[in-house]
Amino acid sequence: MSVDIGDSVSYGVIINTDSYAGNFEREMTAYCTGRYGECGVGENLVYLFNGDFGIDEQDCEEDPFWDSIDYRSDEHGCGRPCSIYSDENDGYNSVIIFFKDAPTKKQLAIIYERAIAFSEDPRAITERGVHGSRGKNITINDVKAIKIETKVSLYLPE
Repeated sequence: MSVDIGDSVSYGVIINTDSYAGNFEREMTAYCTGRYGECGVGENLVYLFNGDFGIDEQDCEEDPFWDSIDYRSDEHGCGRPCSIYSDENDGYNSVIIFFKDAPTKKQLAIIYERAIAFSEDPRAITERGVHGSRGKNITINDVKAIKIETKVSLYLPE
């Protein structure tokens, strides 16, 4: 037996690309937002974000993503600010960055601009390495915000 106990609402920013996102989603998120997961992938790109925004430490008021990014556990229990995403049968060519609240227009603009720069910035290309599709140019098709609504149920033994 299950009992509905409410709804959960969160948000995401989807970056639609022309390439399989599983080869770069964590690095792109770190470059775009300065956030990386518990696995540490993308940590080497955070200094680029911080330097471009004049940030000395994460989660300060100068940080445009301060207290905005949410973390979700992946299939191994590792907390991550992003995941690959299949948007309209695109074969997982999208990245979703998780947000606690609806992203602002400024945050969307930053993510869009930095997602485009991710495949063009020589500093990012050097940090990403040149293997798989990480070394090729990635075309950004669009960036959009979504609302994620989840029904929360409690399952009780009968």
